[in-house]
Amino acid sequence: MQVSDLVTMAVDEAARANEATSLALQQADRAARAAENAREATDRARDEARQAGDAQVRAENAANAAGTLANRSAEVADQAVAAAQDARRALQQTADAMSRAASAAARARAAAGAASARASAAARDASVARDARIAAEQARDAAKAARDSAAAFDFAATSAGHADNAARAAGSAAANADAAAAAAGEAAQAAGVSEGAAAEARAGAARARAAAGRARAAAGEVDRIVGRIRSLVDEVRRAATEAAEHASRSADAADAAVREAGNADYAARMAGRHADDAAAAAEASRKNIDLAERVGEVAGAVARDRLDAEGAFLRDRALAARAAQDARDAAAEETARRRDDLAARMAVLDGAGATADPGSAEVRGAVVAAAQVGGPAVAGAARVALEGGTADDLRGFVRVSYPEAVAADNATRVRNLWATDPDDAVRAAADRMADAGPDEVAEFLATTVPELRLPGLRARAWALREGAGPAVTRAADDALRTNTAPALEGFVTGGGFERARQVDQIREAYALADSGGPEVKAAAQAAVVGDRAMLNDFIVVGQYVRQGLDDQRAAHDAQIAGMLQSGRRVADSASAMAADARAAHYRAVGSAARAAEFAAEARGWSGQAQAAAQAARESVGRAEQSLRFAEAQQTRAWQAARAAQQDAEQATTNAARATSFATDASAAAAEAAASARDARASAVAAGEDAQRASDAAAEAYASAVELQEREQAEIQDNLVAQGEDPAPASFLDVLKETVGQQALDLLLDIIGVNDLLDCAKGELSGCLLTLLNFAGPIVKVGFKVARNFSTIRWIISKVDDVAAAWKTRKAARVKKADAVFDAPACAMRPARFSGPARMLTAGYRWAAAGAGVLRQVAASCPAPYLKPKRASYYRVNINELTPDELNVFQRWDKTRELSEAAIDRFPEGHKLPDDIGGIVESLKAKITKHDIEIKAPHRLNQGIDPASPTRDLGLLNAAEQERKIAQDRYQNVMAAAEIRFARSNGAAFARLNQRDISMVRKLANQVYERVARSRGRPDVATASEKGDVNVKIEFDTKSSNRGIGHAEQLLDADPNAKVFLVELTSGKDGSLLSKELREVLDKNAPAFAALEQSKKVD
Repeated sequence: MQVSDLVTMAVDEAARANEATSLALQQADRAARAAENAREATDRARDEARQAGDAQVRAENAANAAGTLANRSAEVADQAVAAAQDARRALQQTADAMSRAASAAARARAAAGAASARASAAARDASVARDARIAAEQARDAAKAARDSAAAFDFAATSAGHADNAARAAGSAAANADAAAAAAGEAAQAAGVSEGAAAEARAGAARARAAAGRARAAAGEVDRIVGRIRSLVDEVRRAATEAAEHASRSADAADAAVREAGNADYAARMAGRHADDAAAAAEASRKNIDLAERVGEVAGAVARDRLDAEGAFLRDRALAARAAQDARDAAAEETARRRDDLAARMAVLDGAGATADPGSAEVRGAVVAAAQVGGPAVAGAARVALEGGTADDLRGFVRVSYPEAVAADNATRVRNLWATDPDDAVRAAADRMADAGPDEVAEFLATTVPELRLPGLRARAWALREGAGPAVTRAADDALRTNTAPALEGFVTGGGFERARQVDQIREAYALADSGGPEVKAAAQAAVVGDRAMLNDFIVVGQYVRQGLDDQRAAHDAQIAGMLQSGRRVADSASAMAADARAAHYRAVGSAARAAEFAAEARGWSGQAQAAAQAARESVGRAEQSLRFAEAQQTRAWQAARAAQQDAEQATTNAARATSFATDASAAAAEAAASARDARASAVAAGEDAQRASDAAAEAYASAVELQEREQAEIQDNLVAQGEDPAPASFLDVLKETVGQQALDLLLDIIGVNDLLDCAKGELSGCLLTLLNFAGPIVKVGFKVARNFSTIRWIISKVDDVAAAWKTRKAARVKKADAVFDAPACAMRPARFSGPARMLTAGYRWAAAGAGVLRQVAASCPAPYLKPKRASYYRVNINELTPDELNVFQRWDKTRELSEAAIDRFPEGHKLPDDIGGIVESLKAKITKHDIEIKAPHRLNQGIDPASPTRDLGLLNAAEQERKIAQDRYQNVMAAAEIRFARSNGAAFARLNQRDISMVRKLANQVYERVARSRGRPDVATASEKGDVNVKIEFDTKSSNRGIGHAEQLLDADPNAKVFLVELTSGKDGSLLSKELREVLDKNAPAFAALEQSKKVD
């Protein structure tokens, strides 16, 4: 077939391809319009669905809010119920307190009656003692006027008898006075109990009224919540209606999108048929065109285009890689610079003499830089400080968190070296640093690691230098001459080698671009503008691959050079039209696909709209359910409020009655005290009369003794020296034989061996009778005499027998001494009784000079007993305080009485209320005062050395952790705050969990000094600035029963101390304390620390 035929056939086929292409373009346009219509319908479906979703979100949010409020109504109703329960407990407390007050008042009245009766008895005893004293003085006067000693001794015995009566009356009066005092004490104690019960009742009534107020407030809060829920229910219903309307419109738009998608699909199918026709015509045209043109021209053009495109692509990729490399290098340099800058700024901010304001932009900028370029720990700590955002957070980061985080990052680097470093020496050294401190680790990373790596770095530098280009050789020589770890590491691993190699390789790539073929030239031109990795790949491998491609292309061009003389125009035209038809088909297919996607998307939006409408309807049901639940809580809250009000009213009535009982008890106690004073006055008067009667008896016996001595002088000449028995022991034998061993032992115990032997030397009968009659009044009430009184009477009846036996024994030797034995009886020396009487609790005691004190019968003299110590302490339950009361309690200087003037109003910490006076009064009602009687010394207070060490310890222990008093978190917080507050007020001392000490006045210099009080360790011990007021605080949880033991121990050691038993239960994590009270303690803790610090600076 001729060339012209082939050309003609090519033209015909080209015309058919042109027609088919035109039809394909028309169908493509129809598909595009249908796709656009589907898109618009989908947009409408989407907009309606989104509006339905918005309405559903509003409905759900409103329903959720209603549910939250319903739950809140239950919580508030629970508060009302809890308040009602508190009111009921307070009512029960007032009822119990009223009962105790009534019982104590009855006891006080009974004790007052007993004291009155005892006072009357004491008055009668005083009258008896007065009469006995008058009689004793009359007998004394008679003894002084007697003519002989025998009569004088008779009058003295009479005077002693009256003194005995006076002593018994005085003893009875003293006993009655003691009984009256005991009754008065019992009345006072009962009055105190009654007053305490009344105070407890009043406090309970106050708590009941407060609980009723809380219950009413909670019920009112539930009312407000119910009103808000009703509004939310209406809002949910409106939103649900809107969602349904939007869902309906979204469904209509979705149907329209589906119809347009069908139209687009039909147009795409028709465009495909026309494209197939155009392709067939082009194919027929290409068959009639010179195969050489088809193969040669098309292939050559494609090869050139490919090479140009590939060259452009390679250059673009190289430029992008170079830009990324430069960006990485710049970022690394900037990061290094910013890290150095950060270290310098932190050194300035936290170094010695730092003056920057922690809230300034400079500090905040440093924290931001740390978050951006610091290590993991530094960046994490910085982000935490920035999230807090306060000046304290920023200061804490600069001064505490940053050094700790740097140390943590260094520790991580050491662990990584130990795990991954290729150098054995570095790994071994890192292993040894596992337990090193932060400074050691920093020194290790900065100095030791580079030194350990230096040999390996030198070896690698020499290896890299071998066979390298001039730039690499110069860089290696410079690093080796410097011979430092930074220089060698910069060359080997820090990029120095790569940069030097890049210089050498760029020179080589330029040479290849000038001398190479198209493939080599394109690759070389891209390599010289690319990054180091691409350049290295080209020099090492790429240039040889490209050279092979150049060789292949030259052979191919020579092969198709003879086939480039065909009819290019017709074939090109047919091919172009076929391509246009196919492109139109593809566009139509794309439009149809987009229309189908739009339809699917529209159906999805419609489904979402329907789901949103359904969800909105469900939200309506949930909101209505929440409303019903809240209304039930409303009913429950008001029932509890009414019950609390009734209990509060009854508690107030009980408190009033308890107060009335306490008033009656106080009046009875006053009457009993007056009776006790009267009884004591009577006892004192009786004692004085007994003393004077005893003195009269002593004077009577002194007169009798003086008269006896004169008579003895007259008959002294009649004594015969050999008439006295030189062996007195024989007299004791006579006594034993006459009265028996038991009676003899009793005589020796009562009279004494010396006086008995003295009687043996004188007139025996009179002497024995005198001793027995006189010793009897002295010791008659004693235990031994009382038990053996019948024996003494029997001994007295045997006196004459004893005398007769003794006379018979002595008759042979002492005949001339009969007159001596008939003389009046010898008397005891009055000096044995002399001395003043002292008033004791139960009577009198005679205190004679020297040894041998004898007891007079004025009264019994039991051993004095140790009186119990009486003191007071205070109780407060932190968990029951309001936030304002807790705030005021913490700011109260407890060395002073609780008042507005004793509250520190520093502005930091939790905000003080405006009505501080009202809060002080309500706090007073919750701090209860208790009296305590300590009957025996506490074991921790025995054997304490007052000079024990009293040095104050700081709040931090050796591990730089807060000193603690307990496992309870907020007990530790409050205790530390008390210490800091006391120190800021200039306390004489402030001790946390240390040995108990106090400030006591030393009389030598009239100043207060520290002394150790006991081996106990109060949680908090402080003193006023002058040292005259000591405060001890013990913290315990609700379940602990150790509080009263703490109070006894502390008050036994120092009865004048102000002791506070603070009940606080928060748990280890503080969760058992209410959120509001935790907020007060958390805000005040740093404020007290700052206050203490500011006072130190001042």
